[in-house]
Amino acid sequence: SGPTTITNTLGVSGSVDLDGTLGVGGATRLETTLDVSGATVLDSTLNVKSDLKINTDKFTINATTGNARTLGTLDVSGAADLDSTLNVAGATHLETTLDVSGATVLDSTLDVKDDFKINTNKFTIASGTGNTVIAGTLDVTGATGIDGDFDVGGTEFTIKAASGNTRTLGTLGVSGAVDLDSTLDVAGATHLETT
Repeated sequence: SGPTTITNTLGVSGSVDLDGTLGVGGATRLETTLDVSGATVLDSTLNVKSDLKINTDKFTINATTGNARTLGTLDVSGAADLDSTLNVAGATHLETTLDVSGATVLDSTLDVKDDFKINTNKFTIASGTGNTVIAGTLDVTGATGIDGDFDVGGTEFTIKAASGNTRTLGTLGVSGAVDLDSTLDVAGATHLETT
């Protein structure tokens, strides 16, 4: 009925039923499964040499690679530091800003539902209208198709999309021949350098 102290090996071939605490001062080795029906409290490190599995496959860690896999939601309240690639097979939803310090490579479409801005106002696209504002030079090496009116400096140089009428408030300098298929109407004085 009192405490029992064993200084050597205790070999038990059958079941052992303990109604109180089992205190072990040294290392403990089990040849088969440890089945615990209640909560387990560890006061130090849990060192697992083989794979770790919770409820068969709900959360697993591969002992060889360290790969962790969860079938449920991964909820992280603090920072997450990844030293390698983050591979997501499904859709990703972020509640706040995505801050990327390195280059970003997209293999498919970038779908932006709100305004698009580069460096605050250097290049912007308004989501409601599609209006595009460029603070710097627009350099186009291919053809450019404009379906609406075209204007430079407001009214300094304009082309009407419906009629093709072109109007310039400055000097029109032409170094080559000019071919007119209709009347040349000049409202002011005309000066010709030659015949």
